[in-house]
Amino acid sequence: MHRDDKYCWGYTKSGIYTVKYGYWVARNIMYQPPEEVVSEPTWALASTPSCPGIFPISSVYTNLDYLFWRKSEIEDPNLDRDPYPWIIWYLWKERNGNLFRGISREPEELIRHAQSECNAWFDENQNESDDTDPPQHIGDIQGVRLENICLVDGSWTADSQYSGLGWVWLDGTGQEQLLGLRNK
Repeated sequence: MHRDDKYCWGYTKSGIYTVKYGYWVARNIMYQPPEEVVSEPTWALASTPSCPGIFPISSVYTNLDYLFWRKSEIEDPNLDRDPYPWIIWYLWKERNGNLFRGISREPEELIRHAQSECNAWFDENQNESDDTDPPQHIGDIQGVRLENICLVDGSWTADSQYSGLGWVWLDGTGQEQLLGLRNK
């Protein structure tokens, strides 16, 4: 009797891939630790107010506690244009790029990119808040019409090896332009 080939994850007893074991393989088998941790020199270059012995230190949780909660005691949160959320995001992306693809970037490049994205975000939001014209209401709006929209959906269960994913691109008239789906 002929059976179709199936994918099998060789690092678990069940043969089923999980994110947990994917990270384990990436950390313990594929990953060679870098000579230097990129986050420390990155924070040294950042404009984020620092407190010697408090931020930055080697504890990720203490650093995040400082950035999200304690930093507001130093600086007025309403005037804060510090790019630390973007720095955190790009540090995460840098970690994954290094871990999974072996790509690493200089801390200066990461800071420059985070600062640029931060400035663009604040400039865009400043422009929106400068609008002094009150919004005009025309009847009851029942929904928002978009020119193009991509709808995505997925389904899976914890006790089954089967899952499904689908997407569809609709134009402004609601006509289907492209679609894709896969179940396994």
